[in-house]
Amino acid sequence: MRMDSIDCFKRYNLIMEIKVKVESNKEEPIRIWIRGNKLEVIEVEDRWYSEDSIYFKIFTDNARHYILKRYKYNGGWKVIEIF
Repeated sequence: MRMDSIDCFKRYNLIMEIKVKVESNKEEPIRIWIRGNKLEVIEVEDRWYSEDSIYFKIFTDNARHYILKRYKYNGGWKVIEIF
């Protein structure tokens, strides 16, 4: 049985960062693209701040949760956890 990296990530609860394209409404993400797959953000469940980043816990239309990291200095986004 072959597992893609997201399945492996989910199964073993690995921590890694995946580049992602994000469409946002002001500060909150409303739509994300991961490896070419478009996902609608159903809910922003939580957010927290660090010195250089803003983190968002989101729930998407593929019934998964993601933790997104937005860098304050350049506005770039990464997925840091999928569950």
